[in-house]
Amino acid sequence: MNNFTLNEENYLQVKGTATGKRAAPNFADTYMGRFEQKFNWVRFIYDIFLVWTCNEETLMDFFNHLNTAIPSIKFTHEISRTEVNFLDATGKANKK
Repeated sequence: MNNFTLNEENYLQVKGTATGKRAAPNFADTYMGRFEQKFNWVRFIYDIFLVWTCNEETLMDFFNHLNTAIPSIKFTHEISRTEVNFLDATGKANKK
């Protein structure tokens, strides 16, 4: 929980955990861990690497489903058939 005063007005955070609080990372990891179990995937802290074997339309349906599961959490994505971007690194696909 976080509270602060601005221009003599008191504010109280009523949802989520304040950034910078000691317990915030543990709360976030626990919360997202339960979310991940529901969709059966694994992430590395804040990044998810996903190899999709179906068509792009079903992939977009999946992302839309994820982004409507919890209104306050939104996922972004990058799609490429020639390279992989993960954890600030880019790998090019080998053409054989």
